[in-house]
Amino acid sequence: MAALRLTALALVLGCVLAVDHSNFKTCEESSFCKRNRALPKNQSPWSVDASTLTSTATSISVDLKSSAEPGAALVLKVTALKGNVARVYINDKSPRVPRHEVQGVIENHEEIPLQVSQEEGTIKLQLGGDNAVVIGLSPFRLHFVHKNSVVMAANNEGLLNFERHREKAADENWGEEYKSHADTRPLGPASVGIDITFFDSEHVYGIPEHASSYALKSTKNTDPYRLYNLDVFEYDLDNPMALYGSIPYMVSHAKDRTAGMLFLNAAEMWIDIHSSTDTDNAGVIGHLRNLFGNKANEKPETHTHWMAESGVIDLYFLLGPQPEDVSLQYAQ
Repeated sequence: MAALRLTALALVLGCVLAVDHSNFKTCEESSFCKRNRALPKNQSPWSVDASTLTSTATSISVDLKSSAEPGAALVLKVTALKGNVARVYINDKSPRVPRHEVQGVIENHEEIPLQVSQEEGTIKLQLGGDNAVVIGLSPFRLHFVHKNSVVMAANNEGLLNFERHREKAADENWGEEYKSHADTRPLGPASVGIDITFFDSEHVYGIPEHASSYALKSTKNTDPYRLYNLDVFEYDLDNPMALYGSIPYMVSHAKDRTAGMLFLNAAEMWIDIHSSTDTDNAGVIGHLRNLFGNKANEKPETHTHWMAESGVIDLYFLLGPQPEDVSLQYAQ
């Protein structure tokens, strides 16, 4: 009888203390997340206009053009930083209004010389030592190389998205509502998004704060991980919903190296994660494939998709190669 009472009490307390999910947005209820998540993979409209390439001793700048929006142009800037770090900055070349950029967080980071060379279809940036960035021209993509092995890539799945401020069409409604909250969005949609691939890595870690496992789980059949500062006392475990802090920093660890990435953007953000070795949602065939492998030389990859409500794309790629190196690169 005592056991039954305890069970009943636990059930009652569970109902009382459980989080009310209806008070917190899902990706489906967040218009910018829904738009970015619906983008088709491997159909990127963005390419590099190599004729606009300019360089300094420590950086290069070049325009990105979109086949889906003729006349639109983004500016890409890649800078070599001391300590095996590469900065990638993407912004509207001719914005109607200035876009928000995070200030006062990363300052006075020492730049180092880079060497620029062009081959058919690529621009190669030698960052010093064993590190390089290879820019694919059409479609646009970035490969980060350490000792001739690709460690990370940006826009490898073609999910770069940059919603530019524009004039409102007569039949458009830019407003958005959630419960009693209304956002008129007078400047219109302005989200940004990009995919980042971590090679030779089955797991990624970071993007606190979430009540999830240390190795972040696949979001294939769930909402993306949300970064948005909230005070959620009765939070659920193993859930990608946002909690008390938002740090858009992710690390991957492979057998021979560690790498990381920081997305310097203060807006609300959602992050999808999917590994080539995912088995939790892969079904019987997927389990067998991952157990026995399709090829002897098959290597894992972890694909992530970063979606922010506004701002610019300002990425810091931390090339390690060891865990302590990535920690130092992030701390600096």
